[in-house]
Amino acid sequence: MTRAEALSALGLEEGATDEDVRLAHRDLAQMLHPDKYEGNKRLRSRAEQQMRAINEARAVLLGSRRNASAAPSSPESPAARAAAARAARSTVMRQLVQTRERLVKARYLLAAGIIALVAGMRLHGIVGTVVLSFGLTATLWGAQDLVRLGGERGVLRRRLKEIDQQIKKGSS
Repeated sequence: MTRAEALSALGLEEGATDEDVRLAHRDLAQMLHPDKYEGNKRLRSRAEQQMRAINEARAVLLGSRRNASAAPSSPESPAARAAAARAARSTVMRQLVQTRERLVKARYLLAAGIIALVAGMRLHGIVGTVVLSFGLTATLWGAQDLVRLGGERGVLRRRLKEIDQQIKKGSS
């Protein structure tokens, strides 16, 4: 990871101090920690990936100091907090868009399954049985995906509200 990529990952600009890096990392880690998504494996997996990315960014920006979080903290920089909140908001928005796209695909799968079910009931013999089996499978997968993705979307929307409140609180 380059310095520019690390700054971007933490939502910072060139010239950020070590303290800005620590604060941005801490705020992002609090907002995107995998434990917040304990009940959802897919979101937890994404959060773990993001945590690895922001940990790597912190390591790149702070050099060889591995225990940056153990350093004594000084007064918080509002700019670093705001940058971290904007970066977290951007990440959550990106996840919401991806979830919405997957919801559309799940709806198509459900619709295809229902069409295949109807067609399978009208066909006789082995072809009817195969089409009916496909229809049932696709319908169940589509319905399961819709329920799961709806839950993910709810979690992401709540997280977005929390981040927006933090941004609003930080700007006032």
